[in-house]
Amino acid sequence: MPSLEELTNTLKKHFDAKDYGSADALMPQMKVLLFQAKLLIPDLTRTGDKDYVADLVISRSILEIGALSAINLEEFDKFEQYVQQLKAFYFNSAKKDELHKSVNKNKLLSLYLLLLLSKGDVVQFHAELEFLTQNIKNIENDLYLNYPIKIENWVLEGYYDKAWELISNRNTEEKKKLNEFNIFNDTLLAAIREEISRSIENSYKSLPFSNAKYLLFLNSEKEVESFAEEQGWTIKNNELIFEDKSYDDKFTLDGDEDVMDEDFDEQQGKLTHSEKLVKNTLNYAREIDSII
Repeated sequence: MPSLEELTNTLKKHFDAKDYGSADALMPQMKVLLFQAKLLIPDLTRTGDKDYVADLVISRSILEIGALSAINLEEFDKFEQYVQQLKAFYFNSAKKDELHKSVNKNKLLSLYLLLLLSKGDVVQFHAELEFLTQNIKNIENDLYLNYPIKIENWVLEGYYDKAWELISNRNTEEKKKLNEFNIFNDTLLAAIREEISRSIENSYKSLPFSNAKYLLFLNSEKEVESFAEEQGWTIKNNELIFEDKSYDDKFTLDGDEDVMDEDFDEQQGKLTHSEKLVKNTLNYAREIDSII
């Protein structure tokens, strides 16, 4: 078997060449060697040894390459395992900045938060966020960690338009520096569309295709029809009919209704939370459409 040093050099060459498959294939061998050298899990009783700490930094870098390779291969379970292993380096009682500080630390942690969001694991997302808030100063000011935090906050508050625009834009500052954020775009956008669809069901008796297209961020009424079929909604005369729900607290939006009139603020005060969310989204979408 090649030495750890030889494998490390080969690993870096593959990773720098974006040959993530070859890099990933080397990791099982490397983890065996790291384990044998007692470098896979930091031995905090030896952190007074400078040479040992230096070797731990190399071990951490190897695991970071493994994590980034896994996420680029969309091996999400494997990526999650790497993050859990790296936490032993990033967060421990040893007062060694060499171990705790890494240019990849917040990148990988932010990708892990995005993974949790994409899986719909909100409980674990908030548990991780609470832990990170306690262990990383000014977390919301960090370019990378702020990205998943903004998305989750906006979706929670019903600002789907803001979350959609941020996710859809592949040229934001954080995405230019960490292209891996884009791996989750499709999954996150689908999750937001599902959230909007639930708000629609809870708010409307019926909805014209033309309005549904705006609300669901779809490109055509044909796409509306396909999405409606997936949801099991009734389609009648180019309208979506939500007849399986109680109509007591719902309203009907006509295709020519103007949500941007003078009485909009007054109307907002009479709407339920779900109704406000879909009204705001439709208002935003129409403004964008008029600009285009």
